[in-house]
Amino acid sequence: MDAGFRRGTMGDGVVAHETAHQWFGDAVTERDWPHLWLSEGFATYFAALWTRAARGDSAFRAQMADIRQTVLADSVSVAKRPVIDTIETNLFALLNRNSYEKGGFVLHMLRNEIGERAFFDALRAYYATFKHSTATTDDLRAAMERAGKRPMSWFFDQWLRRPGFPSVTAEWSYDAGAKEVAISVSQASAHGNYQFPLTVAVIDSAGAQHRAMLTMPSSGAPGTLRIPLASAPANVVLDPDVALLAQLQVVRK
Repeated sequence: MDAGFRRGTMGDGVVAHETAHQWFGDAVTERDWPHLWLSEGFATYFAALWTRAARGDSAFRAQMADIRQTVLADSVSVAKRPVIDTIETNLFALLNRNSYEKGGFVLHMLRNEIGERAFFDALRAYYATFKHSTATTDDLRAAMERAGKRPMSWFFDQWLRRPGFPSVTAEWSYDAGAKEVAISVSQASAHGNYQFPLTVAVIDSAGAQHRAMLTMPSSGAPGTLRIPLASAPANVVLDPDVALLAQLQVVRK
């Protein structure tokens, strides 16, 4: 990192990442190594939030898409171990895609789950409580529950305490008689089902988006949507805002 400063090639993303550590990692430090994501996941996500503030929503979504792809492509840590890894004994091995990119994307989903205001209210309370001290993931969860006014154990358990991520497939067809798009969504995972909201965008021939939201249940039951449309769509897109950590596939029946 010192070489980057000396050469003048240090990008603002790295500076934002390391600056975020002044609050999350330094002032508030994880109590145990398995909770390393409370440092590196935070710094990863706050660097992306800096991109949003500096360059706008499109650049932010592009960065989150890159982060997601990094997680999906990892076969060493993500597929085999949870983010909160209590098994690994080589502490340097915890500096992996789980602690950085997956941890960062979990924070992104958490912000979407409880809302912008509750998310940042919770972070301020979490920071104020544990400043110059140590914290665990459950301390963060408790702060989110207080701000969001609802239980969040299910969210933290499915995204942080099991390996991997869901694979989501949408099959769609167009009914010309009813003038609607019928969409069936299913999920699969080697480590249990997930509960998550999913936005589906149907793109018409003029390029306009017709959106609908579907909540996929932890039971694993498939979900269905019917979206009115005057003619057959040009495309169907899952998660157009890059809000979900999942492998996504769209198939026309």
